[in-house]
Amino acid sequence: NKLQHIAAGKRRKQNNICTFVQTHMDPSVEPPFGRRWYAPAKNNGEKKLRIYNSLTRTKEEFIPMDDRKVTMYCCGPTVYDAAHLGHARTYIQFDMIRRILREVGGYQVTYVMNVTDVDDKIIKRSAEQKRDPRDLAREWEAKFLRDMRRLNVERPTVMPRVTEYIPEIIAFVARIVAKKFSIL
Repeated sequence: NKLQHIAAGKRRKQNNICTFVQTHMDPSVEPPFGRRWYAPAKNNGEKKLRIYNSLTRTKEEFIPMDDRKVTMYCCGPTVYDAAHLGHARTYIQFDMIRRILREVGGYQVTYVMNVTDVDDKIIKRSAEQKRDPRDLAREWEAKFLRDMRRLNVERPTVMPRVTEYIPEIIAFVARIVAKKFSIL
C-alpha cells in the first residue's frame, strides 16, 4: 500500500508525527482521537476525490483544471528564526496532500512554496546582529530546509524567494489597488 509506505517513511524520521500519519492512512488502525482516513469512493471504477471548499462550506468533487496535472501553492516561511511546530504541521500537511494526489491519485503535482526573505522581522533581526539581511535569510532558509528534511518532508517543486520577484509584486499590488480590490 503506497500510503503505508509513506507512513513508514515518516515513522523512521519522526515517531510522534507518525502516529498521526499512520492512523489516518491505515484503515486497520484505530486513531487515538476518533478520526480515520478513508480512501476516495469509487464511481464507475474510478476514484473520486472530494475536498472541503471553505468558500462554499461544502465538500466538492476535486476536478483539476488540467486533466492529470495539479498545481498547489503554500505560503512559505519568513526566514529570520528557527522553524517551530506550526511550521512543521503546515508543511507536513501540504506534503501529505501532495503525496496523496501524486501516489494515490496519479496526478502530476507541481508544488510551489515561496520563501519570504525580505521582511521587517528580517531587517530588525539583522540590525540587532549587525549582519547583512540577505545572509541572515539564507542561513535560516538553509536551517528550515534541513529541519523539513529531518521530518521527511519533500522539498517543493519550486521555491521562489520574494526578493527575486519584487518588481512583479509591486505591479501586482498596483493592479489590485487600481481595481479597488485593496483596503489601502
